[in-house]
Formats: sequence, structure tokens, C-alpha cells
Amino acid sequence: MFNLDAAVCTDVGKVRNNNEDNYYLCGKYKADTSQNNALLADQRAAAGALYSVCDGMGGAEKGELASLIAVQSLQGCIISEFQSKMTQKIMQINLDICNEIQKNGGVRIGSTLAALCVDNNRAMACNLGDSRVYYLHAGALRQISVDHNEAQSMVHGPRQQRAGAAPERKASAHTASGNLPG
Repeated sequence: MFNLDAAVCTDVGKVRNNNEDNYYLCGKYKADTSQNNALLADQRAAAGALYSVCDGMGGAEKGELASLIAVQSLQGCIISEFQSKMTQKIMQINLDICNEIQKNGGVRIGSTLAALCVDNNRAMACNLGDSRVYYLHAGALRQISVDHNEAQSMVHGPRQQRAGAAPERKASAHTASGNLPG
């Protein structure tokens, strides 16, 4: 068994007036969406932990609401069942956000999600959108997730790499790099 040290820091940045980011740190999240900065740390044995970052989509009117719904939907997750029910959980989060859209008269909201679930000596990561998951080992940082956005589709196509697809460095600078594919 090993110990996990985790920390989260979120900041409004220089572009927007409100912080649309949220996080899930083993049951803790930013409940006050008007809070523009947050700092939190957690330490525990790796017997069971769930971490997530949710980034409200800036082009939508209420990205901070969507990211809050996403992290609240992670409450009550049973760590040992997360891997087998991950797809169901993400579909439920999407449904919860869609229900909020209907409650708000069709106001467009959305969020990305990146999650890491650790159960004993196993870890599973998943992502939706362009929030990334990285693996740090021996001082080297390696991206292990795949972005789900228009620019990444230009590189690899919706399901597999296409002939004539844009190179990754060109895609990362593309104006649609933050847009989810339609």
C-alpha cells in the first residue's frame, strides 16, 4: 500500500471575470461558484480515492454551473465500482447538465471532465473534452488522455487517424482547439 498526496489550486486567470473551474478531491469540491480562487490539499492511503477536474466551457453562459453539477454528480461514487460504471456515471453527469439546460430555458452550459480513481494498487483515468490526465514517473510528465475537441479530430479523426490529418503542433494552435466536436 502507498500514500497519495493530492492538491488542487484554481484561479480565475486574466481572461474571464469568473472562475468556471471546479474539482473533486475525495468528496470535497468548490460549492460556492462565485469563489474565484481555491486551494485544497488531501493525503490518504491509496485504498480508495477519486479525484476530478471539471472545466466549465467558457463559450457557454454558465460554465461554472455545469462544472459544479459535474462534481456534485460524483458524490456518493463507490470507488470499487467506478471502473465498471464509469461510462454510466459520465452519461448521468451529461443528463444532469442537460436537465439544467432545460430548467434554464435552453441556456447553453457545458463542462469538461478529467478523473482519476485509485483503488488499492490500481488506478484508472478517464476524460471528456480537453481536460487532460498526465502520468508523472521518474521526473517525466506524459499525457495519457486524448483531447476530445475539433483540433484533435483534425489530427486523429473522430475514431482513428485519417490520411492527411493535421499535425499535432498545428492542431494545438488551431482556433477550434477548445471546441468539442459536433
